[in-house]
Amino acid sequence: MGTVKLSGVAFLCFAEDDSKFQGVVVPSDDSGAQLGVAGHLGDPPTNNFDECCFDGQQTFYDITLADDEDEVVFRHVMRIGGDNCTLQCGQLLFETRELLVGRSAEEYITKNFPERFQNKNCYICIGEMTVYDA
Repeated sequence: MGTVKLSGVAFLCFAEDDSKFQGVVVPSDDSGAQLGVAGHLGDPPTNNFDECCFDGQQTFYDITLADDEDEVVFRHVMRIGGDNCTLQCGQLLFETRELLVGRSAEEYITKNFPERFQNKNCYICIGEMTVYDA
């Protein structure tokens, strides 16, 4: 991975079926700016990737990071692990540090996410997200 371009705490709300997620990244640079994050199931990369260390089918997302002016899309981001997941590709790394499920997740969603996420059995992953230069 290259030089760190952005680092901060991400708050991600995953759909129960893991088909998509949405959230925010709060950069650690104290700028006060937040980036929107959205991910949906994507296709696996067409080039080879190391399958030897994974059981079952691998899951890949296309993830968009956006602010008021720009957006960047990361394709073929691999999900590793279950609900307590890691998301990674050459330019992006997210590692869950705290997992909220059930009532804790619902309370968090009610306070911090749009109403459309409420009562959908979503769960929340909170952790460090880092974006690297290509």
